[in-house]
Amino acid sequence: MCIDMTVKKWGNQHRSGDTGEEATSVWGKKLLGGYAGVKWTAKEIVDKVSDIKKYKLWVEPFSGLGRTAEYVDLPKVLNDKSEFANKYCKETFPDSVVENMDFMNTIDKYDSEDTFFLIDPPWRFATYDVNNLAFCDRKPWDYYDQLLKRIETLKGDWFLLNSADEHETNDILRNSKWGLKIVESEGKVIFGKPAKTMICSNMFDPNIKDQWISSESDKTKGKTKTKYAEGKTSVWGTKKLGGYAGVKHTAKEIVNKVPDIKKYNLWVEPFSGLARTSQYIDLPKVLNDKSEFANKFCKENFPDAKVDNMDFMDTIDKYDAKDTFFLIDPPWQFFIYKDNNLAYCDRKVRKYYEQLLERVETLKGDWFILSSVDEHEQQNILRKSKWGLIIVDSEKNVIFGNKARTMICSNLFDPNYKQEYIPYVDKAKIKKPIKEIPKEIPKEIPKEIPKDLCEICGAIYTGMTYEQHEARPFHQDRL
Repeated sequence: MCIDMTVKKWGNQHRSGDTGEEATSVWGKKLLGGYAGVKWTAKEIVDKVSDIKKYKLWVEPFSGLGRTAEYVDLPKVLNDKSEFANKYCKETFPDSVVENMDFMNTIDKYDSEDTFFLIDPPWRFATYDVNNLAFCDRKPWDYYDQLLKRIETLKGDWFLLNSADEHETNDILRNSKWGLKIVESEGKVIFGKPAKTMICSNMFDPNIKDQWISSESDKTKGKTKTKYAEGKTSVWGTKKLGGYAGVKHTAKEIVNKVPDIKKYNLWVEPFSGLARTSQYIDLPKVLNDKSEFANKFCKENFPDAKVDNMDFMDTIDKYDAKDTFFLIDPPWQFFIYKDNNLAYCDRKVRKYYEQLLERVETLKGDWFILSSVDEHEQQNILRKSKWGLIIVDSEKNVIFGNKARTMICSNLFDPNYKQEYIPYVDKAKIKKPIKEIPKEIPKEIPKEIPKDLCEICGAIYTGMTYEQHEARPFHQDRL
């Protein structure tokens, strides 16, 4: 996604820094950055439509700000579920029909042989998750899955757009039966590189699929996207099921925080994963997970446990009792599960926590809810709750020379105590004081640690958000 600098009505506000409370975007206070996906490649996309004059209608089921529409001299239908996008399109394209309906209803309503569909669904969930002016109500993969089924019977011709690397759609277009082309912006507009957009279409040769060549750096130029070993896809390289290892290093410390554990008659994990904590528990266990891989692992490693495969809320409702203890460890970061086809995550991370905090209000049993200490995708939902918090550290330095950390929220803790989270810093970047300096020479004061220093990869990401930095290839390589 590219930074939007051309929304005229709000341009002066943006330049003055007065973007208003609702002008939130993954790009800081730059207004509606999440909509600018094809801003830089819009003209190149339209140029790929052969014999465009033969069509009588141009339809965009996900119009956003109508980036391509400005290059199209046809009657237009611009649909988006965002009221902000609707208002912008009405003002910018007064001769167009502006709709606010589900994208599938738009396609069904305007489908005909003389209609051309420019279909540009959300590419990255996180972009929309932090932008309250945009609209995204499901995972990107789900949009593309529905669209590929619908276009099988579409009368009109179509372009289906995506990021060139299909970061959140697991190569769903590249693995389809349709042809692919990749277009680049004329200038270098994304961190010194051209913007790229993938186009999938019924109008292209299905035997030709443009190869995506990463423009990450001069060192990687000409190399294709890394492919992990079959069956072992994970953000942790080729280590199988790396996404499940959230509390592997802090499991024992977590269990040690349960006071008087022997008073419980049942230990229940609604998100068991590989049941890292269960090995330290001498109680009857229920290990539930929607991942069949996790179920199989738990059955083999905990043969005396009850292994379920159901929705986490159903598990909680089924086993809730005063003598039950719930260890609740939902997904912490969406992209880990997106990149791991053995794990299970079917909604935004924050949604899990919202549902859980509502449910624990009436829970009979005691409980721990676990999270990453920085609540990166939970947006401090636990820290802002009425419950107490503590943070446990692993015994050894296991994460890039630092200890692993897990936040625990519980009804068993003092609600007035919320342990402070202090980020780790790269010790190598801290300037050490000079030893044995003569008294008349003052000691050098260590430089302040930059607030935009990434504790994972050690890079400084001044001028961009953490989500933006997180997508950078060298950051991903350190995970």
